[in-house]
Amino acid sequence: MRNRKRKIKIFVLDEDRYYGVFLKNALSNENYDVHYFQHEYECVQHLKMVPEILILDHKLELVTGLEVLDEVKRQCKGKTHVIYLSAQEHGHIVISRSLRTIQPIDFYHNFVENLVV
Repeated sequence: MRNRKRKIKIFVLDEDRYYGVFLKNALSNENYDVHYFQHEYECVQHLKMVPEILILDHKLELVTGLEVLDEVKRQCKGKTHVIYLSAQEHGHIVISRSLRTIQPIDFYHNFVENLVV
């Protein structure tokens, strides 16, 4: 019997439909289980599925990505790794604010190794 690995579940939340669909297709082609959401309320409603990874945009329709990040932390209880993206002119401000709420990890040594299921 073959040893089957479970697909890693990734949520993509980005109000830019073209970019979100691009990410979904690119990651799906790499055999990830990807769910794309254009609106933050759709993503928050599906957090009960507890994705391993959430690719989160800062600028959303009704709230900021930081507010969604707070909800992810509350609902997913540390089980979801967040990749926080921003095309903001002052991205360093967004990064410094988000780093106060999440703990950065060593991507190459920690993140990838922890995702092997």
